[in-house]
Amino acid sequence: MTKFYRSVAALACASIATVTLAACGDDVPQVTDDEILSMIGEGNSFVATDAPKTIPKQVDECARLLSGIDEAIYKDMPPEMLGGFKTECRKNFSEIVADKSRNTAGFVLSQRISKIAIDAQIKAREFAESAREKRKTDDRNAQTKKIDDAKQHIAGLISTFDQKFARIDELCGQWDQEYAAAKQRREYGVTRRRPDACSEEFKRDVRIDADKMAADLSKLKIDPDSLFGVTIPYSKLNDPTFFDDTIADIGQKVAGLKDIGANP
Repeated sequence: MTKFYRSVAALACASIATVTLAACGDDVPQVTDDEILSMIGEGNSFVATDAPKTIPKQVDECARLLSGIDEAIYKDMPPEMLGGFKTECRKNFSEIVADKSRNTAGFVLSQRISKIAIDAQIKAREFAESAREKRKTDDRNAQTKKIDDAKQHIAGLISTFDQKFARIDELCGQWDQEYAAAKQRREYGVTRRRPDACSEEFKRDVRIDADKMAADLSKLKIDPDSLFGVTIPYSKLNDPTFFDDTIADIGQKVAGLKDIGANP
């Protein structure tokens, strides 16, 4: 048997060989299914640490083999091979039984392992399904928040358009004045391109972009089967610093005009 098989074989006394029970001591203590499961069960390293334990299939098969429950299944197996399997099962069961930190009850009913294994698998499936549903709910809530945040951002931005455009118009007026003054200070002339944000087209394009963004977001739906989640439509207005950067850029260009020809 493989090292993995040996590592998962669990809980049975070295002399277990009947369909009834095998006790490690003179007295047969009472043991619950949960106690047996805690001793021979294993957790899944791919799920949460608090996930219910399950009994590996190999352990269930080993217990059924030793107890004789599945005797008919192995009737055609060569005696030497069958004996080897049984010896390996007893050996690994004995190792677990010898571990007092796990075998606190001191015995196991081998025929009960299969029932416990089935019950444990059911609990594990229920836990996994619950975990999947929670992940779906969390993902759905996260995507919903992502859409809501984008809607709030664009709505808030639209509400400041008049204020932002007024500030841009003010700076553009300063740019026009400083450009005229700079040309007067320099006899050979000054050539500067007026900032794009000073045009009416800029305001128009921004309003169109914002309206389209709001419309697209209102139609955005969550696809539960998508591997990548919801995608917010691209827009330069998604950048929260868009207007601040635009206003700062015009301000810098105004300051640059003031320096032209100011010093002899």
